[in-house]
Amino acid sequence: MYLIKRLKTNDYFWLALMLASGFLLRLWLMERRWINPDEGAHLMDGRLALDGLVPGLDFDSRQPLYVYIIALVLKVFGISYGVGRFIPVTASLGIALFVFLIARKMFDRRVAFLATGIYLFTPFSVLWSVIVHTQPVSVLLNCAGMYCVVSYVRSEKSLFPLVLAGAFFSLAYYVRESALAMLVATFLYFLIYYRNRLLDFVKSYGAVLSGFLIVCAFMWLYYMQFTSVSWIWDSSVNPLYLVKKSLSNIFTSVGASAHSASEGGFRLNDQPWSSTLSEVFATVFFNSFLYVGFFLSVFVLGYVFFVKREENGAFKKSVSFTGLLYLWFLTLSVFYLYWLLYRGFFMQYFEELLPPLVILLAFVIVYGLSELGLSDKLSGRVFITGLVLASVFLVHNRFIGGIRVNSIFMGLYVLATVLSLSVIWFFPRLSLRRRLYAFLFYVGLYVFSFFVLSRTYGKIPDPVRGLFFVALLFIAYLGVFLFSRIDLKKGVMEGFGFVLVSAVLSSFALSFAISGSSMHLGYASTWSPEVVKEVSGYMRSSSDSDARVMSGGVIWEFESGRRPFMNLSHPTAFRPGIPVEEAQRIKHNFQKNPPRFVILDGYTEQTYIRHIKELEVIIDSKYVNKKNIENGCRYPVRVYELVDETRVRE
Repeated sequence: MYLIKRLKTNDYFWLALMLASGFLLRLWLMERRWINPDEGAHLMDGRLALDGLVPGLDFDSRQPLYVYIIALVLKVFGISYGVGRFIPVTASLGIALFVFLIARKMFDRRVAFLATGIYLFTPFSVLWSVIVHTQPVSVLLNCAGMYCVVSYVRSEKSLFPLVLAGAFFSLAYYVRESALAMLVATFLYFLIYYRNRLLDFVKSYGAVLSGFLIVCAFMWLYYMQFTSVSWIWDSSVNPLYLVKKSLSNIFTSVGASAHSASEGGFRLNDQPWSSTLSEVFATVFFNSFLYVGFFLSVFVLGYVFFVKREENGAFKKSVSFTGLLYLWFLTLSVFYLYWLLYRGFFMQYFEELLPPLVILLAFVIVYGLSELGLSDKLSGRVFITGLVLASVFLVHNRFIGGIRVNSIFMGLYVLATVLSLSVIWFFPRLSLRRRLYAFLFYVGLYVFSFFVLSRTYGKIPDPVRGLFFVALLFIAYLGVFLFSRIDLKKGVMEGFGFVLVSAVLSSFALSFAISGSSMHLGYASTWSPEVVKEVSGYMRSSSDSDARVMSGGVIWEFESGRRPFMNLSHPTAFRPGIPVEEAQRIKHNFQKNPPRFVILDGYTEQTYIRHIKELEVIIDSKYVNKKNIENGCRYPVRVYELVDETRVRE
């Protein structure tokens, strides 16, 4: 009994239980989730590093630390994409741990547990947590750095945590370049925090910079074994190169030396604007509750500092940490706004914004419920809400997955959540007659809303329908307050509380419904595990290990243990265009020393064949089609084998 009592009050026991549940969910998903086109490229970087090639120098790759992390995991546990997927899964659990530690250090254990739960179990986070890509590892290191910053600000004793923070930010940069935004965020935060103490600002930020530069120095020393300082200076090993390159992209024309590399100026010809906007809107809808939390946090802060002036200093210091969360979110947002304009947007970028947003949302929920006197039994309320949201997701995913949650259902979900919450919130204190009148009003308003929204769908512009829905929502809130008889003088706080809670819950319900109707095992991915197994198995059985393969996805050569053509592990980088000299070199090598296999997987056509038209002629004359797969893939997969090699085997 004593042990059980200790466990009930032990934060780390419950945290471990949450992490274990998140891990089991990801473990189930890991072997079923389809393969994303970036996974093969990233994993191949690690395999080429195992062959002794230097990332960025001997072959184009992602940042070096990321490549060597993949290489180490493959070396220890074996070469397969299943092994590689343990990297993002482990990183996502590490991020959840740091979300807990940061939120507890900033606020309290309730905010920490809620933020961790939101991060671990929201559909967007779960869906991307098993795909091999740079964001999970980069976010993990960024979170470690931010935890060090918060730890220092809490104590303001030794500068070592800030040196450590800078080192983590530097390590994150050598995984993904966007981590430079963390240096900007901490600079702005310390500038505000020490606004009247210049010496303290210089010491604090100087410590962060020193940690960052120490790691950079080690990376420079490593690369100086293989190349010159001038090469390092003009490569991504040098953080200033990213700044210089970005400014150059802004002020000069891009792609003069490439085939179809730009749309007449700054933006690369990689992703159409329609696709970019579609990705942005989908990301916002999948995570609308986080944006609601972000905007509500502004009102909560205004309430704390301008209304609740009697709050103690310790609490206000906790609340002041929201400034760091805002800067964390905003600096990364500015970085990706530039990238959106320059190349496009892919929703996995949003993963880097999750930690500050989930902590802000958890703070808004916990503080708001505390002010309303509803914070008792918070864990039970959160657990029940989580079960309801999981049910919403599963119902849409399993039973009505073919029905997309369009603007009709979006409006109705919000309206249904507001009206249902009012029944739970206000009905117990109403008379039977008033309950009946309120119920009839709710049903009538809902039916009227459904009729109007469905009849006008596709007939009038969405902005006009949006304004109409806002009017309906206003009528719904007005009806709720009139039937509940809230005292306009004494019940203002309760009214604001109801609006806050209903806004958060309706955004959660809407996001989970949209996620359930849209997300599936193949979402934003291209090939099923069965297709990858079939194609890689064929290549293993019909060629030697030194056979070379040209493909856009690269997963085929990685999983079969074959080598990519010319060690080009990232052919998707050629989608905007291929520099003229590079295109000539590829064509020459393809003619003189053709690869054993050419896999037309959808991305080969968008890269090599799109920009080097002669390749298609050579494939038709020198290769024979050996395998075609139509099912289990976004694009048909066609395996071509060199004619001479086929005859030798026969």
